[in-house]
Amino acid sequence: YDCLCGSPRSSLLRPRPSSSSPSVLASSRLWLGSQLWQQRGGRVAALIAVDGWGVPDLGATPLYRLSHDHFTHWSSALLGAGAAGFWAEPAVEHLQLWRSPQTISGWCEWRPGWRSRSTAADFLRQLLDQYRGNEEWSILS
Repeated sequence: YDCLCGSPRSSLLRPRPSSSSPSVLASSRLWLGSQLWQQRGGRVAALIAVDGWGVPDLGATPLYRLSHDHFTHWSSALLGAGAAGFWAEPAVEHLQLWRSPQTISGWCEWRPGWRSRSTAADFLRQLLDQYRGNEEWSILS
């Protein structure tokens, strides 16, 4: 797998010609980014919507939400809850979520009604570990 972090304008959205492995995309413009990636020959294993309010869950690829507050988590779920989600509690500024996920406490919701306390970084680590079992795993830096 390739793990891509950035916007769809990023040069990381060009699949490596030798790589046919699926990818995990982490971006605030997930749907567009995943569509561009697949049009260029990449495969998308999962989408991680980091502060991705307004990102729809179109169902074809697992979507995970990471929100800076409960309202964003709740209101984003109106477009599809996704496979799992995290929200900061207490709420934090958007940039703090991106810059210091290890310092953000909150709730992981792995399925409706099943929650556990965690940090944003631990939530991301658990998600990536789900896909890391594949021998094709790699991370683009």
